[in-house]
Amino acid sequence: GVSEAKTAGQCFADAVCNANYNDIGKGVVLLNVARSDGLVYQCTGTLMNDTDPATFRMLVLTAGHCMNTAQSVVAYFFYRSTSCNGASPLKTSLPRTTQGGPILTQDAVLDFALLEFDGTVPAGVIFKGWSSTALKVGDPLVFIHHASNGTQSAFEISVSALRTTPGAGGAVPVYTSSRSNNGAYSGASGAAAFDVFSGYVRGILTHGDSDTPLTCTDGTRYSSVV
Repeated sequence: GVSEAKTAGQCFADAVCNANYNDIGKGVVLLNVARSDGLVYQCTGTLMNDTDPATFRMLVLTAGHCMNTAQSVVAYFFYRSTSCNGASPLKTSLPRTTQGGPILTQDAVLDFALLEFDGTVPAGVIFKGWSSTALKVGDPLVFIHHASNGTQSAFEISVSALRTTPGAGGAVPVYTSSRSNNGAYSGASGAAAFDVFSGYVRGILTHGDSDTPLTCTDGTRYSSVV
């Protein structure tokens, strides 16, 4: 027989169910990316602070491959369950904004992109800081993402390996993880890897071994170091 792929809902926890993820989730957006093939794809993005205290820019970090042939991008804020394992809000009810110009930077090797969006930042959004301190094997991280175009899901991992040569997909340097709740799903690409303790961004999810894993422990996730 043929095994059915696990759904994202079966493999990831609802981010709303863990109060520790509340502030992290306020900086995570769902990206709808319209490409030149006429289709709309989903990825996850993170609102990032800049280093100039005199400016306030709506900068969003995501995976570089999410922006390939992108013609327009819409960011949806607060796409989260209304309660723990509760209903999903209608996207038409959510605050949203559009990309305000060309991609600021896109790196095909590290597989990241930085975008700037127009509009007013909705109340309650929290922009994220980052740390470039070297990661170590065993460091705990958490991803908050929109796997399968769903509301915010969460999974914690610990770094299982560090690489300085290209991994699957070509990303370098990368760190990998392989543990429970580790299946890879479309829509999760671009999700930031947050330090569990500080909340700082430490990397970005680039890809996994499979977009439709047969079990929740299938495959390995690969993440570029910021």
